Amino acid sequence: MFRDRRSLLLLLVVALTMVTQAQAQSGATATFGVGAPEEIVGRWVLIATIRNGEDVTTAGVTQVGDALVYDFKADGTFSIARGEKIAETGAWAANDKVAPKTFDHRRYVDGQLGRFIPGIYETGGSVLKMCLFPPSESNTRPLKCEAKQENRSSIYILKRDAK
Repeated sequence: MFRDRRSLLLLLVVALTMVTQAQAQSGATATFGVGAPEEIVGRWVLIATIRNGEDVTTAGVTQVGDALVYDFKADGTFSIARGEKIAETGAWAANDKVAPKTFDHRRYVDGQLGRFIPGIYETGGSVLKMCLFPPSESNTRPLKCEAKQENRSSIYILKRDAK
């Protein structure tokens, strides 16, 4: 197929360059279980949710009983609790060295890490805003924090827990 080694080498260099550029554009692949930016580590209370362009905060997401409390640990794990009950656990990774800042996570499903959920985040004062796409095979992520019906994204707005 290749007439000489130079053609094969050139093809490999081009392919490696394309992969590197794709990773840089997407914020690189998340490494789960590795520490993360201090600005996210800690306990956060969910105060608002927007899905597909619709504010669903009063539709029960944050208004049913105890508030949802997100606990992002420095070791790259997280838990989401309602009252004393843990609703979800998993692993997360973030990169504050790219623009927009990336936030990715994977839920534990039957003891194993589930599908990759790509996103971005913004912080300001005691507020954390995450914009997440649903899991996908392409691992594409939002480029700006907006929840539109066309992109099926969700925005979660959290306030740092005072406890």
